[in-house]
Amino acid sequence: TTTFTSGLDGQGHTFSNIAQTFENVEGGDFGIIANKTQGGATISNLTIKDSSITLTTPELGSTGAINFGGIAGWSDRSHFENIALENVDITLKGTLGAAANVGGICGFSQYNSGKGAISIYGCSLDAASSVTVDVADGFANVAGILGQFYGNKAYGANLLIQDCTNYAPVTGFDLAAGIVATGGYAPGDVNKIERCVNYGTIISQGVSASIIGTPGGEIPCTITDSVAGGFIIGAEGACGQVFGIGNVTVESTKVVSIVNPITAE
Repeated sequence: TTTFTSGLDGQGHTFSNIAQTFENVEGGDFGIIANKTQGGATISNLTIKDSSITLTTPELGSTGAINFGGIAGWSDRSHFENIALENVDITLKGTLGAAANVGGICGFSQYNSGKGAISIYGCSLDAASSVTVDVADGFANVAGILGQFYGNKAYGANLLIQDCTNYAPVTGFDLAAGIVATGGYAPGDVNKIERCVNYGTIISQGVSASIIGTPGGEIPCTITDSVAGGFIIGAEGACGQVFGIGNVTVESTKVVSIVNPITAE
């Protein structure tokens, strides 16, 4: 397992033609650059191009949680800055016996000690990339940038995502969004998504939205100076142009998404 504690500055370099396949995945953390980041590690200033990472669960399903991202699977007190994914496919297939968190940049991110923010700045996926969860059963949070965030109530950590762009199609099973799928227990400053853009097609049988599926819990989220685009397909009553459900305030945001609700089975 690759764990980064001091981070990686790519200094503008491009990493190309990386193909990773993991079969019979029972659970765990997976990413092209790092499986885990922690201790304030920052991954920044790099491009991943013409690459793929694919996870397949056993026929009977996974037995533990899966955190899966284009850059990192799981992060604690870590930051992602100025990262571009170009023609990168991120795919989870099979049956889920436990929850999965999947994101173009990071699957699951938390800030679990000390005051601070779960921060992602200036990251992007192009239209040739994709983030796909194709499973027969289970529960998954999937998004173009971040699958799920979690802030510790005791420390007041919050979510801060700025200047991120997603053009990639995102296909989920339960909860899908262009920027962030879901989160919870981040009671510091209001969770903020600022100057972010989604034009990717978002498809889910459940909650589906252009920017954020749901912030979760009682903590509000503010979306500011962003663009909510793309074709949004989700369960009737649970999909939206900007957000799906939850306590969300939208300010100075251009809404051009097209919503096509489907009836949840």
